[in-house]
Amino acid sequence: MQIHPELEEVVQTSGGSKVDALRKVVVPLIAPAIMYAFLVSFIFSYREVTTAVFMISPRNMVLSTVIWNTWWAAGNTMEAAALSVMMTVVMGTFVLIVMKFFPQIRKGMQR
Repeated sequence: MQIHPELEEVVQTSGGSKVDALRKVVVPLIAPAIMYAFLVSFIFSYREVTTAVFMISPRNMVLSTVIWNTWWAAGNTMEAAALSVMMTVVMGTFVLIVMKFFPQIRKGMQR
């Protein structure tokens, strides 16, 4: 979705600031998209957690369930947040490496 720059220019021409343009024009236009993106990511993450819960055993611990148990059962939010950041950094690094060395994947994502 693209928001035409003229919409922001109209607010500035009418005497509003850039913050007013952001607050009164841009945010109301992108709010539904942000809500749907949150909803889709919540649904996907819930599906992944339930799959991981079925795969867990005393000898096989899945990182997402370790984070969940650390947060929910133990109540240790700091450790759960640190594990989440570590998981995000590792996965982000992996994605960047794959996209760098396999450019055909990036081309497929642009379609």
